[in-house]
Amino acid sequence: MGALVSVDGVQNPGGDVDLVAGENIIITPGAPSSTSISIASTAGVDPATTVTSVDKDKVVGVSGKYAREDHVHDLADEVVEFGKLAAALQDQLNTVYQYLRERALKCTVGSFKEVREKFGSEAAVELSKYSKKLVDKRVYEDEDAFMDGMKTTLELEYNVCKEIEESATVESFTEFYGSVEYLEKALDSGESLKVATEQDEVCFYALLLESGMVPDEYKDALECTVTSFSEVGEKFESKTASELSKYAQELVDKEAYGDEDAFMEGMKTISKREYDVSKEIRESATEESFEAFYGSVKSLSEALESGDSLKVATAQINVCRYALLLEGSTVPDEYKDALECTVSSFSEVGEKFESKTASELSKYAQELVDKEAYGNEDAFMEGMKTISKREYDVSKEIRESATEESFEAFYGSVKSLSEALESGDSLKVATAQINVCRYALLLEGQRR
Repeated sequence: MGALVSVDGVQNPGGDVDLVAGENIIITPGAPSSTSISIASTAGVDPATTVTSVDKDKVVGVSGKYAREDHVHDLADEVVEFGKLAAALQDQLNTVYQYLRERALKCTVGSFKEVREKFGSEAAVELSKYSKKLVDKRVYEDEDAFMDGMKTTLELEYNVCKEIEESATVESFTEFYGSVEYLEKALDSGESLKVATEQDEVCFYALLLESGMVPDEYKDALECTVTSFSEVGEKFESKTASELSKYAQELVDKEAYGDEDAFMEGMKTISKREYDVSKEIRESATEESFEAFYGSVKSLSEALESGDSLKVATAQINVCRYALLLEGSTVPDEYKDALECTVSSFSEVGEKFESKTASELSKYAQELVDKEAYGNEDAFMEGMKTISKREYDVSKEIRESATEESFEAFYGSVKSLSEALESGDSLKVATAQINVCRYALLLEGQRR
């Protein structure tokens, strides 16, 4: 075997061929064995010890350090701009932004309409109507148009503040006014998303506005309880109703209507006592009138559960209304009055106009009285149907003999009786017939 002559073309017969380490190169003779030479690169630097965030600007860099294989970068703040997002994601975000702008306008319509109802604020009406116009024009679809509309909205909201400041409670007004101020700051920022969300906050606090004025309904609710249940007590001989009337009077005397909490506490007691009244009069009242009354009492309970004092007052006023409409299940005196007045009034009409039909009607009514038809609702109603038909016959017979004015009044009352009969309400029928009797007595003959 021949001896090594050269290394990569370099010769030095009888001597060594020297390997010279270049930059960033390390040469180690006799490593890893006596017959080998180790040549290694140091890359010129140590590995990097820090990693920078990916920024939005390109930089070539000057550091000679190398990055490790498992290194990780993060994103610097405000690197990814809206225009860099995928088109589908941009569309989704635009839809969300538009929805928030639309919501801001629509909530303004509804919430300030309620402010108008609660405070009688004309400025709130103007704002609600203005917002409705913006919605109708769909300005929320254009960011600039939305921002212009919100500038006017802000001005109108400050007008509302001026108008209701004296009427609203301090706490609710302070919260509402603060939300309007935040809206102004959002407008100053020029960011429509902030403006939309702040306007939503304004709507929220607008709905929470509470009136600092004591509503007249509080007093009306207590006073009507005094009178209506006093009448129920007399009509049904109900001790419970009479005691409820007295309790309500005590609340009026203490001016409980002047304090919301006192009013609500009183109404809780009134509600319980009204249920007691219901139990006491149930068998004595007509089914229809009782059901209407009891339904109103249950509605009061629901209003109390809501905690809305104005709803409670309104519900109690409704209870009073139905309490006054309660009817005893006994036969009303009006039935007998209606039949007896028919006997006398048409007897007189028969004599005055020589009307055989009127005289026969008088006799028929007398028969009903003798049979005590007034003691049974069905018998009374059947008799009144016949009386109504005969009154039309009387009308035909006397039409040419009576003065036009008195006849028209009489005939009108006869038609009203027919309408009452169609309603099926026996008390209305009795009342209508008593009215017929009245106009029958007022009939005047024409002068010859």
